[in-house]
Amino acid sequence: MSVKVRCFVIEGMIAGAISSYGGRNSENAVWLPKMPYLAQESLSVDSTAGATGTDLSTNQHANIVMIEVEAGKRVRYEVSTKNVTLRDATQDSPVIYGESLVAFGQGYRISFIEDEDSA
Repeated sequence: MSVKVRCFVIEGMIAGAISSYGGRNSENAVWLPKMPYLAQESLSVDSTAGATGTDLSTNQHANIVMIEVEAGKRVRYEVSTKNVTLRDATQDSPVIYGESLVAFGQGYRISFIEDEDSA
């Protein structure tokens, strides 16, 4: 089987003002991804070690990658920084499900593998 993963590179986060409804909120802002995104890639990830590596970081303003994983599925990932050999994701790598934000930068790369527990 395979898992659909979508990656969106964004420049950073911005504060969006929120209204206080009857004084119930203790915050006055919420952090949101800065749009439009700088790059996007859709991937099909399977359980083959290091099956999918991608380079989304050609933009010099890349700071965060927003990762969306197919509903009900999980993937494991590894991020490699600039000038470092791509580290293949394994079953011992960190896990992502749903939507996650991960620190990213120019020249960074990311590798995914389907989590054995979600297959």
